[in-house]
Amino acid sequence: MSDKEILSKILKILNRSNIEDDILYSSLTKFENDSLVSLDLGQLELDELPGNIFEGLVELRELYLINNNLKLLPSSIFQNLANLSIIDFSDNQLGDLPEGIFENQNGLNTLDLEGNKLKSIPSDIDKLINLRELDLSNNNIKELPADKLNNLKYLMKLDLDKNEIGKLESGIFDDLTELNVLNLHNNKIKEMPDEVLKKNINLEVLSISKNELKALSKPSFSTLKKLTYLGLGGNDIETLDENIFRDLSNLHTLSLSHNNLSTLPENLFAGLNKIVRLDLNENKLNSLPESVANLKSLSVLNLKGNGLPEDLDRNFGNKDVIQNLFKE
Repeated sequence: MSDKEILSKILKILNRSNIEDDILYSSLTKFENDSLVSLDLGQLELDELPGNIFEGLVELRELYLINNNLKLLPSSIFQNLANLSIIDFSDNQLGDLPEGIFENQNGLNTLDLEGNKLKSIPSDIDKLINLRELDLSNNNIKELPADKLNNLKYLMKLDLDKNEIGKLESGIFDDLTELNVLNLHNNKIKEMPDEVLKKNINLEVLSISKNELKALSKPSFSTLKKLTYLGLGGNDIETLDENIFRDLSNLHTLSLSHNNLSTLPENLFAGLNKIVRLDLNENKLNSLPESVANLKSLSVLNLKGNGLPEDLDRNFGNKDVIQNLFKE
């Protein structure tokens, strides 16, 4: 049976034969030499899948079931799909994944489970030893047990945006030494262990904005010399150690907006020679360190929602350092 015939059979089982042409001509459905290598079954209002539904599609590399109504998946759903590199089940209603579901997925590169109802990290995630991208954003995850992530040694992007994580355990990210992007935006994190990111030396993008942080210690970012973006906006930070950003020599964007900062240490931004954008809006600042004027690469400075003097422009002399100065 050809792959096109298998696809017709799948759609018949799913009672979707009437849209076979739509599936075939989707930009995400692809054939190579008559073999189906990418399949788009998104937005079909599917609420269940039989365990052997994809049997025979041995060359399938990408599987998209975006925006359906799936609440459960059979543990054998990927059993015969040993060549999968991308699985996208985003925007469904999955509350958990069965044990053994990733038993045969050593080659999986990308797993997208964004927009589901997961309450914890799926137990079989640690079997995906070659995973590069993991999206668990917009779920209901409350905890990050260290043993669920420690086999993902090649992971480069981890998205945990819009969950309910309240605590980061020491060592939670220690084995993710290849990580480039870590998104912890919009959680309930109250504190960061001093060296929780110590071994993530390849991080380039880090967002911890919209959490409940009140303070940060100096070691928090000391090893992140490749970091280009740091988002700390939308927390409850009142004070910052003068040396907290000292080692971030490649930082381009720093957001400290929507915090409770009333003063900034004079040398807080020393060493940030590549900083292009600095967001300090919606704080309680009534003055700025004079050293801000020495940030030679700075082109965007957002100061809205503070109590700063109207003649602040004079602080920057005639060097035209700031191209976009957003004030009151």
